[in-house]
Amino acid sequence: MVTAIWHHRLDVATINSATFFPLTATLIFEPNDDDQGKQNSVRKTRSEGFASEPVQFTLFSWYHNGASYQGQRGARCRISKEHRMSWHQAHSQHRPCRWSTFSTVSFLIVLAWCCEFTAPLALAAPNRYNVLFISIDDLNDWVGCLQGHPQARTPHIDRLATRGTLFTNAHCQAPLCNPSRTSVLTGLRPTTTGVYGLAPWFRTSPRYQSHVTLPQHFKNSGYRTMSTGKIWHGRYPPKELREQESDEWGPFSSVGVRPPKKLIPATPESHHALMDWGTFAHRDEDKGDWKVADWAIGKLKQKPAEPFFLGVGFFLPHVPCYATQKWFDLYPQDELMLPPMVKDDRADTPEFSWYMHWKLPEPRLSWVKQQQQWRPLVQSYLACTSFVDSQVGRVLDALKESGLQERTVVVLWSDHGWHLGEKGITGKNSLWSRSTHVPLIFAGPGVRAGNRCDATV
Repeated sequence: MVTAIWHHRLDVATINSATFFPLTATLIFEPNDDDQGKQNSVRKTRSEGFASEPVQFTLFSWYHNGASYQGQRGARCRISKEHRMSWHQAHSQHRPCRWSTFSTVSFLIVLAWCCEFTAPLALAAPNRYNVLFISIDDLNDWVGCLQGHPQARTPHIDRLATRGTLFTNAHCQAPLCNPSRTSVLTGLRPTTTGVYGLAPWFRTSPRYQSHVTLPQHFKNSGYRTMSTGKIWHGRYPPKELREQESDEWGPFSSVGVRPPKKLIPATPESHHALMDWGTFAHRDEDKGDWKVADWAIGKLKQKPAEPFFLGVGFFLPHVPCYATQKWFDLYPQDELMLPPMVKDDRADTPEFSWYMHWKLPEPRLSWVKQQQQWRPLVQSYLACTSFVDSQVGRVLDALKESGLQERTVVVLWSDHGWHLGEKGITGKNSLWSRSTHVPLIFAGPGVRAGNRCDATV
């Protein structure tokens, strides 16, 4: 019995209105030996081929009295009545996440199911849905629909959420770019791949050289696969290996135009080129994310052969947080709300907790305050978030104008969050919720519109 995903949850009821149905999904994963013998909610329907061959499972889920239940362990996703605290009440206590793993396997199930199934019967192969797979780097829950910051303006992401299902309590698998993206795209935990840092490329391990990734799974299923921007971390996959990962590649992510010199003082740990924020004279069209959106829009206008998988990865609000003045004007500094803080918030944590953040170039809050940079940093992050939201909107508008919207499942997600002073730090790579809580939205055919799932995923 395969039990590697015994603890993962899939809230089918939030995606489809069927009251009860079996769902057969293709998973790409490799079971861990230490998972053997545990109870799970998945019945295996095929027994061969663990290493790199897709394995078929049948999941049984049911929906009753506003809740979805799955499996013998009683895991459930309750669609609770909306309950909101004030922003300061909700965010003044940031606790370490209970490290239940982000359900990358469930993520793959949902995506594969949305593209190949409509309840209760599978569609014919020629009618399989396209996939628009939008990734945003370093975006925490400061988006309108998640209410992470009361002043955040993200109308296009919010519009997408109203078209589909918003997962309000989604957390990344690892709060750093490479391990998080590797996990989502392979369906494997960092504890399985051994990828915890910004390197290595996971295929350097002989064990995973033939592992089927999410884009490859769609390619093997007859999809035309295209990628642009930051889907994998950095410049991964290596240039000589890109053709085997996707059929076509657009421009990779980049900062784009830069100011003549850095806008902030040198930070204590390093004068890292990425560690900068602010505005200077330039155009939106000069930014790397604009060019990524342009490439994706061009492909949609050409109406690629269907079905297709189009990955679009945006760089901002990753540092350096540069945006044009019009985006800064949305957030005047004298009206800006800073993240709520608890005085001596880490007084009850051991000194070693400061080093769990890892030695990334992002400065601590103490330096940001001393240099009068806290408001400029928050303003820059929000401005960049609104700019990248506008690029999401450009791509979504192109999808609609192309006539492909009704045949395309849209997935929007972020690889991890980002601290802006909470817990005394800036940046990522902590286990507090500010670093792990991310947007996750599914929208399109077969996905229930205007739905919110509050379960942890």
